Amino acid sequence: MIRLTEEVMSEVQKRGCHPLETFLFGLRLQMWPLFQNTMTVQIEGLKNVADGAAGGYFRRATTTSDATIATVREKK
Repeated sequence: MIRLTEEVMSEVQKRGCHPLETFLFGLRLQMWPLFQNTMTVQIEGLKNVADGAAGGYFRRATTTSDATIATVREKK
């Protein structure tokens, strides 16, 4: 939605519709904290998966080494 309002904002500025520009700017300001919170949650989730703390399917039993990566690369 932020990208969409950005595109609409550029068109509104081209056409010179200042009341709509003010509305869109306010809308973007309202959406920004929600975007930041969502991104923070996503980043923390990815960190947990990478650290093996998420458990379940993504838990790593062993650490990944250069030798393991080389072995996987050779099999392809």
